Amino acid sequence: MERLTVPDKKIDGGLRRAIIDAREVRKEAMTIYWALKKYEDTELTPEQIMELKEAVQKLENIFGDEITVNQVIDFFVDFYIAQGDPDRVEKAELLTNEEAAKWQELKERDTAKRVKRDADDIPYCPYCESPNVYYYEENMEYDFCPDCGQRLKWEE
Repeated sequence: MERLTVPDKKIDGGLRRAIIDAREVRKEAMTIYWALKKYEDTELTPEQIMELKEAVQKLENIFGDEITVNQVIDFFVDFYIAQGDPDRVEKAELLTNEEAAKWQELKERDTAKRVKRDADDIPYCPYCESPNVYYYEENMEYDFCPDCGQRLKWEE
């Protein structure tokens, strides 16, 4: 978060209060007002913001990407809707470790992976190694493995 106030300076024996120019304060008053309003409009308490920050850190550990609070919120909303539990969205309940692991697995399975081929050039699923990814009678490549649901990528 961008700092909006002037910090006090540490000196031997205590703190020296920052000297404030009233004209500068007036110039910044509306900037500070709008920043405070933006925060208050979220209707989140400081404790809830800290919980979201912890959730962001946990998701960064799981997904390895830099992730924003908005992405966390979108993640929870998508997950709960996909699970058929939209009531949890309104309650803003966080994921359990098991749910987060399941979501990670589903995310990985939905990421297209290149079809592998054996020594006889027969295609198979890179996830479950099923050879059922190609329908020979119709000369058709499946977009998903019919056995495990892995999204498949066929182009070289």
